[in-house]
Amino acid sequence: MTVAAVSKIGLAVHKESERAVLAALQSFGLCEIVAPREEDAENRDQRQKTFAYGFDVDASSGDARYALRVLEPYYQDSGDLLSRMLELPERNSVAQLRRTYEDFPLQSLVETLRQKERLLAENRSEYSRSELFQSVLDSLLSFPHELSLITRGTEYVRGVLGTLPGDNVAKAEEGLRSVSSYSEAYAYDYGDSKNEKLFVALFPRENGESATEVLIKLGFVRMDLPQEYVSHAEPEKEKLLRKLEDLRSQEESLLEEFRSLAAEHVEPLRKAVDYLGVLKSRDEVSENAASTERTKYFSLWCPKSELPLLLKTLEKFEKEIDLVADLPTEEGEIPPTILKNPRWAHPYEPLTNLYGAPGYGGIDPTVFFAPFFFLFFGMCLSDGGYGLVFACIFLWIFHTYRVEGEKRKFFSLLFW
Repeated sequence: MTVAAVSKIGLAVHKESERAVLAALQSFGLCEIVAPREEDAENRDQRQKTFAYGFDVDASSGDARYALRVLEPYYQDSGDLLSRMLELPERNSVAQLRRTYEDFPLQSLVETLRQKERLLAENRSEYSRSELFQSVLDSLLSFPHELSLITRGTEYVRGVLGTLPGDNVAKAEEGLRSVSSYSEAYAYDYGDSKNEKLFVALFPRENGESATEVLIKLGFVRMDLPQEYVSHAEPEKEKLLRKLEDLRSQEESLLEEFRSLAAEHVEPLRKAVDYLGVLKSRDEVSENAASTERTKYFSLWCPKSELPLLLKTLEKFEKEIDLVADLPTEEGEIPPTILKNPRWAHPYEPLTNLYGAPGYGGIDPTVFFAPFFFLFFGMCLSDGGYGLVFACIFLWIFHTYRVEGEKRKFFSLLFW
């Protein structure tokens, strides 16, 4: 069996009717626009962009996809599990999608989401930072002085906090004493590391540069605490724990707002994305078309058997278009492959496409290997009981769900 014959069509359209004609071709669904030549595609970005729909489709599509990406993780689909697994789309007309988009507050929603995403990011960043300080305060609970000596110092005393290899603690203490006999040093266990210590050094402010130089040579890595830590470690830790609890509460409140926004907006957002995708595909076709001052010219492929239906679809635009069928193909052009088989062989077409569709003008092997696959699968699953169970399951799926396209063909293969 050969693949279906296709015809190359030239279509000249008056610019005033361009959008309506492209919409009709989209609804027809059996045409494929010929891709532009490489040199035309390279010049595409240099063309002046026009907003035929009164707004920037690309920007709006980006905003809608951003909003959907943010909200979908918080959305609980209302359909049953099998419906979600099959990813069965809701059927809507373009007019329904347009009404949904026009009534949808996309810009205000995007602004709200950007603000709440920023607040959530800031909240989580502050929470992570506070958790780090909590581990530091846990190690400093036995520090005898107020933390203000580290965070602010005094007129005469300066303190530094950081990490230091455990093997160098004794050397650091000795080095600080060599700088000033008034220096003090404290080392504490820190985290899970056995070879790293949390090290606090107190020394006269006038010796700060020399003391810091000694510590750095021994592998000291400084760590800054917030300046609001002024009392002892224990009361500061209690305040920090309350702050962490507030941050968790704020995060949960923000997440609840995201869940509420998702429940309200995800479904219309999906329709808005679909509608903008329709407009974007029309724009891409329009931008790639050759044009004059008043007309646009499109090249498209259409199955020859569907030409009468195409002509009937475009009949109402008879005065605004000029259509020429069976144009010669240009050098290097490859017509699309459309499998054409008896109805009983349709379920086996996904297998042909799985191994690679034949080229245009080639032989479609679906009809030839379908009986062999049928027999082979029957030998693998030779129990009639299993076959009856499979048939009942897929019959129920066909009756309950609107399964279409390649999914229906594949399930039909398992059913038969």
